[in-house]
Amino acid sequence: MRKLELKDIAGYLSYGLRVVYTHNQNDFPINNFLDSEMVIKLPTDKHRIALRPLSDLYRTITHNGEEIVPIVELAKIGLEMTDGWELHKYEDCAFHTRMIIIWYNRHHGFRTYLNDLAGIGNQYLLFDYLHELKIDYRGLIDAGLAIDCNSLKNNPYK
Repeated sequence: MRKLELKDIAGYLSYGLRVVYTHNQNDFPINNFLDSEMVIKLPTDKHRIALRPLSDLYRTITHNGEEIVPIVELAKIGLEMTDGWELHKYEDCAFHTRMIIIWYNRHHGFRTYLNDLAGIGNQYLLFDYLHELKIDYRGLIDAGLAIDCNSLKNNPYK
């Protein structure tokens, strides 16, 4: 059985990651469950970290009081271009314009391509933004180590 490790949540820590008590869906800051050596003290049989599913990449979500489509924002960051984008669904999700593709599907994960399949530089900026949005790109929801924040009565990230 997979265990929640610090590497699974480290990127989310500076962005207000929340933990949900599964019994009554109350949520708490993750900092309540970390000791001084940054060891996770999370009783996972009763608590789950709250994350957005990867499928939220192509849905409209509320972030910092603003409605956004995450994959559109990722495209703007990754290519430093703010206009000319169109959202298209292909398999689970695709976003492209002028030979630029940023897409996700459940079989191949998250990919970015530019023109002749050349990669996009500085992809760490994309992952920083995924952390800020609390997008579960590590499969923690499917592994039972996190809960889909959209399934909660009160989504702590709206």
